[in-house]
Amino acid sequence: MLSRVVRKRTRAHARILTGLAGTIGGSGCTADVGQVELNWVFVDRNTQAYVPSDLRKDSCRLPARDADGPTTADLIVQLTLSDPDCASAAETTAEAEACQVIAPAHFRCVHGRHTLTDVPAADEPYLVTAEVVVVPARGTWFIASSQCIGVPGPRRRRVSGGALTDLSVYQFVVHNVDLSESPRLDLELCRDPDV
Repeated sequence: MLSRVVRKRTRAHARILTGLAGTIGGSGCTADVGQVELNWVFVDRNTQAYVPSDLRKDSCRLPARDADGPTTADLIVQLTLSDPDCASAAETTAEAEACQVIAPAHFRCVHGRHTLTDVPAADEPYLVTAEVVVVPARGTWFIASSQCIGVPGPRRRRVSGGALTDLSVYQFVVHNVDLSESPRLDLELCRDPDV
């Protein structure tokens, strides 16, 4: 009886290991490509935990207000990898987009961490830019202005083949939210007036 149980468990473990091997092997982490992982948190203007916190586990349907009154909005992190030499010489939006090695990748609001797979390995560092996209319940999405949400400046990071590049934890400061007063995000203050 015990030998049958052991055989069943051994077969089950073999299936799990085979599945894991397939997942790892298919992840695209080879000598020619690497992976880039980003972890992030949102804090209010006083650097008090906003997302995640005891009250909120994700940045979906956050309390907000627009010109028509109370509403909600999602905050979505966007990550772009560019050729830094090309990006610094770009004079137009089209030229800047042509410099992008990894076009803007949008991470879901339910996550606080995401990994880009199949990033081409390079001897020279990439220019890594993080931005926050605001998706209001009413109206169209937009990239939050720096007066609304402070983000770390672009970083230069090298991506090695077969390795994971950890960008560590990015802290996004939501300037127009003070959790001790109100958790509502003012969407009108988040829009860049020049865009």
